[in-house]
Amino acid sequence: MKRIGIVCLLLLLPPGISQSTTQQELQPASSPVDLVTLERYLAEHRYQALIRLMDGSSAQQNYPPQAYYYLAQAYRLRRHKGDDLLAARAYRRAIRAEPNFALAYRDLGILQMKANRKQKSLKNLTTYLELEPSAEDRFQIEQYIRLISRR
Repeated sequence: MKRIGIVCLLLLLPPGISQSTTQQELQPASSPVDLVTLERYLAEHRYQALIRLMDGSSAQQNYPPQAYYYLAQAYRLRRHKGDDLLAARAYRRAIRAEPNFALAYRDLGILQMKANRKQKSLKNLTTYLELEPSAEDRFQIEQYIRLISRR
């Protein structure tokens, strides 16, 4: 599925989602949301639609971790007042649902770095590198860690 591979690069999807990932692998049968739809909404910059879909559901506790990650991305990219706090909450929810969700740690750490929350940022960025020791963006994240540590 070439489209998924391209969107993975654009949206920084969680590890394990690649060109060979099928729709069935992306969405557990009991999941009340369609992850492919969420992916499409992000790719089409339909952040409000994604947020409405996720926030409007009464079955949020059944969402897979990727759904919360997509929600966080939608808040972060929409950039309304208060969206950074909502994005951080959604990243934390993704992490609670899947404690080894490396990209959620990274993106939460970057969000916290921008908000000058040094200790939390350092912790999350370090956790990301521990979970993804061969991450393609390792050099950049290590630079962030050095920058935060010097402040």
